[in-house]
Amino acid sequence: MTYLEIDAAMIALTRAQCAACEEKLTALAGNVPTERKAIQLELGIYTFCGNAGLLFHSPAPRENWLKTRRKIVEKTLPKYPRLLQIYSELEEEKKPYFVAAVQAELFIRDQWLGQQRAELAAAEEAGDVRRAFETKIKIGTAEAMFDAWEAWRIEHNIFPHLFAEVNP
Repeated sequence: MTYLEIDAAMIALTRAQCAACEEKLTALAGNVPTERKAIQLELGIYTFCGNAGLLFHSPAPRENWLKTRRKIVEKTLPKYPRLLQIYSELEEEKKPYFVAAVQAELFIRDQWLGQQRAELAAAEEAGDVRRAFETKIKIGTAEAMFDAWEAWRIEHNIFPHLFAEVNP
């Protein structure tokens, strides 16, 4: 499997999650605004995982985009010593595989998830039930995407279990 095939698999998994949400929205019957809102939030986060994490709407060739993302990964890894050690020990030709397999999750965890956890704590402290509800859905959806990516990495034995010690 090439690193571009790994990237394509991450994109396909994300698009499948988006499609499942769209199907749920289409199947909803009746006046169920809370359920509709929850599914819309899920769809928004899965779309975010694709747009921000994978940049799957980018017009640039995937090779170019992954080279750019590699630079971001390399700047981010010092915050994650275990991942940095694994990456540093890879032979140069294996590094694009690592980037393709983990860059979206690393980016989302590093740039977004911590802020959402802080938002949830603030909402709960303020007693803002609606904001806490929405934030829990957002966090849970991102974690579900991480789980789907991880299941794929385990199934294909491509850098599995890297995030076991990151942002528990």
